[in-house]
Formats: sequence, C-alpha cells, structure tokens
Amino acid sequence: MLKLVLWDFDGPIFDARSPRDAAFGKLLEDLPEAGEVNFSVHGTPLYDPARLIALAFRSLGWSSEEEAEVVKRFREFLRAEEREATLQPGVRDSLEAIKRLKLDQAIVSLRSDASLSALLDQLEIRSYFSEVVNRDADLKPKPAPDGIQHILEKLEVEPSEAVMIGDSGVDLEAATAAGISYIHAGWSTEPALRGPGARPWVLSNPAELELVVRDGFRPVSDLVDPQDLRSHVTTGKFSFFTGAGVSIPSGFGGWNDTYAPIVTRYLPRSVLEGLQMPDAVQLICSDDENGAGLFDAFQELFSKKLNPNSYHYTMVRSKCDTIWTTNYDDLFEKARSFIGSPDFVFRSDADLQKNFGRGRAIIKVNGDFVGATFDKGSLDWGVVVSDEQFDNSEAKRQEIWRMFEDEFRTGCLVFVGVSFTDPTLKRILSIISRKLMRPRNPHYVLSIRPQAPQDRLVVRRHVENLRRRGIQTLFFDKYDEISRFVSELCVSSRMPVVGFSGGAYLKGSDDVPEGRLEKGELNFGEIERVCRVAGRALATKGYRVVSGHGA
Repeated sequence: MLKLVLWDFDGPIFDARSPRDAAFGKLLEDLPEAGEVNFSVHGTPLYDPARLIALAFRSLGWSSEEEAEVVKRFREFLRAEEREATLQPGVRDSLEAIKRLKLDQAIVSLRSDASLSALLDQLEIRSYFSEVVNRDADLKPKPAPDGIQHILEKLEVEPSEAVMIGDSGVDLEAATAAGISYIHAGWSTEPALRGPGARPWVLSNPAELELVVRDGFRPVSDLVDPQDLRSHVTTGKFSFFTGAGVSIPSGFGGWNDTYAPIVTRYLPRSVLEGLQMPDAVQLICSDDENGAGLFDAFQELFSKKLNPNSYHYTMVRSKCDTIWTTNYDDLFEKARSFIGSPDFVFRSDADLQKNFGRGRAIIKVNGDFVGATFDKGSLDWGVVVSDEQFDNSEAKRQEIWRMFEDEFRTGCLVFVGVSFTDPTLKRILSIISRKLMRPRNPHYVLSIRPQAPQDRLVVRRHVENLRRRGIQTLFFDKYDEISRFVSELCVSSRMPVVGFSGGAYLKGSDDVPEGRLEKGELNFGEIERVCRVAGRALATKGYRVVSGHGA
C-alpha cells in the first residue's frame, strides 16, 4: 500500500526552465562580448549556474575571477525571474489531492537550501511536505539514493510503499537504487530521460497523479475463494480454455522471443508498438508477397519438435468435458497420443460436424497451421491469425462458436494461459455482450497478480469488466503456482483412490511408551482418529478410500 510520494522539485513541481532561459537572455544582453558566443540555452539540461556559465562561455578564456563575476550577475537575473514564476499547471491540485488521500509527501532536490526554501515559501506549498532534502544536506546527492533512503527511514516507510515523481535519468537512477517505484513527469520540459535501462511510467499531466496513486498502488486482492472452483471441478461440469501461456514451458516463448523476430522482418519495431498480433499480421498481409513469407514462417515455427508440459498432460488426463485452445501448436495432440487418450481434435466446423458426440473434444478455436493453406489476397487460410480472420471467425466457424456458447451457458470454463488482452478473449466478451448470455455457473481466469503500479491500475479494470460478464479472476504470485493449481484441479476431477496405511494398531506397545514414536507429534490413538475423520470426509466428497487392514 502506498504511503509516501517523493517529488523532484525542478520540473515536476516548478518550471525552472522558463526563468532560467529568460535570465540567460538578459545576461547576454548585459554582456558586450556575448556576440562572440555561439551557444543556445534552449534544450540544455538544468545545470547549476556555475556549470552553465562555464559551458556557455568557455571559448572566451575568462579568468576564474571574471567567470565568477558573470555567475554572480546570472544568479541575480535568475532570482528576479524566479520571483515571478509559478507552479507547473495543475500541480497544486495534485498536491491537494494526494494530501486528501492521507499520504505523506516529500521533496528530494539538487537545489541549495536557501533557494529551495525561498521558493517553497513564495509558492506557498511548504505545508504539503513532511520532509525536504536538498543538496546542502549531509548526504550524497542524486543519483545516489541517500536522500530517498534518509526520508524513508525518518518516516518509517518501506521502499515498496513509496514512489518517486521525477523528470530525468538522475531521478530514475536514484529511485531505482533506493528500490522504489518511479513515475516520469511528462509535463516537465526536461529535454531527455537517461536512465539505467528501465522504462518508466510516463504521465502526461499532473491531473493523472490522483488516479495513479489511489488505484495503481493498492494491492490487487483476491475476491474469489479457490475452493469454490475446486468444489465445482469435483462435482460439476467443467472445461479448460487455454491460451499461449500454457505452451511457454514447452519452449514457445512470448512475443519478444517467438513472434517479434518474425514480424520485424516486415515491419519495424517502432511501428509494432501498441499493435496486437492480429493487427500486425493484417498490415503485413496487405502485400501478398510479404503475406506468403509470413505464412511460411509461421508454419515453420509451429512445426518445431517441442514436447508437451504438465499443463497438456494433466488436462488431457483430467475429467474435463472439453479442452478449448487458441494455440496453433500440436502439444495437446502429442500429449493425447502419448497417453493413449481417445479425444477427438477439431480444427474446423467440418471436423466438429463429422465427429460430434463421439467423445471428448480438443477444440482448436482458431485452427492451426497443420491444415492451413496460403490463399493469396483473400486471407482465407483455414486458420485465424489476422484481424480480418478474427472478424470473420464467427461466420466461418459457426458450429465451434455455437458449441462454445452452450458450454458458457451451462458449464464452468477455466481460462489458463490467457491474457486479459488476448484477441480471442475480447471476441468472447463481445459475443457475451451482444447475445446477453447469462451463465448458469461462474467461470474463472487464472492470472498472475500484478506488481507494477501501472499493471495494477489496468488489471483492476479488466477484472471488473470480466466479473460483469460472469467471469471471476483467481490471482497467483508465480507462474508455477498456477501450474500446480491446475494439476490439483485435474487430479481432483478424477476422484482418485486414497489409501491409508501405517502401524497405528501398535498402540500401547512396551517398546513405544504412551503409544508415541520418538519425536512423534501424535500418539497411535490420535492417528487412528485423524485417519477415520479424513477417510470419512474424502468418501463423502466422492473419493474412493482404501486401507490395508483398518475399518
């Protein structure tokens, strides 16, 4: 939970660049020799006055005394300009909004104590800040994290409970070194962001801050009890709906590892930013030659010799009614073949109509590249991968989507490895909304709990959007926790035999005083009672319970 908002002063709070540039202009007018200098202050970072003057007039060869006199005159012009300056637009409202949220605020600045103190009083904002650290403090200045750490310790705030609002690589480096979140003040006129390789969250104006600190730093808590899903799996009808995430453990990487190297042969990364796969494929296929090359590359990709993982094996072994998958690989088919399961694999409406009702189905919602063929111009490939193909999929694959609608209304779907922005999930939400579908049972999406503030902010909205359509979200901290949970569901669905075995009948033996083994927690009588209660509970739930000799 967020407790502290740290601010850099120049840029995020105070537009120091405008008075600096104006003061430098007046200095040039005041210096007869300035005409010999070819230097523009516009776009120059907010250097200390002494450093700026040394940089601007180094070609004139001034003595240290002459340079010091020019620095003194520049400071006078600068103070006069800053006395007329105001806060960045909207910052006062943001300071007030953060105060209403009962969060502490502090400043970590490279200004001198006298300069910063005068401006805080002039702008009438000192009361908003619990702590202020400037360059005169007995601490290493930014980019060192010392100032931030000093404030955290004084206010008894953990790094995970704080965020830094800055506008430069120096701020980003300090926040990163201190282990706190960073937000880049995009409304500042600082010309460049240079950081340690991190990609910060950029806000375009101060008004966005209230929303971010209010919702982006609240933990995404569990609203659903996993036991509800476990109970449904053991007693009711359920199916799995799987996305790309279930194939990653087998070696099919995510976007950057698997798909980007292919699509960047035809479109630069700068164009791809913000595009989803169907959009990118649609753009590439506007040229028939590029479309053919892309099709061949995908066909080669999905013919890789990879092995199924625990997701595929446990789902195929489970008692689920249907396995729906949007993946183009053949890993479910391989798991099915290895286990000897009689499941039918449907890639199209024709497959479904030919084998409907003959056994459990593995339905490839978008088809795959096994049966796909490139069709120049029409994009009618027999597989759904481009934007146009997604738009036409309901018409081209009516039987598959009709069966999905039936299962959505009457069964329980467990979405695994499906992201909130998955194109097929978006298509499902569109169908639900248009057809006013009311599910008889809840459905579940298994997802990783978001950690970054921007992810929390967005995920919270996705979760609410799904909930309104009868789909609940179960969160996990790690991907392997999802894998274990799915395995447990699959095992539970089969209602396996549970066997009790041991030597509890030895109670009261002379060799075992009080019927308790050395370092044992329970005596033999207690063990018998535990087994009796556990066995009865399992049998009540439908498990088959056996024992070597007991009742």
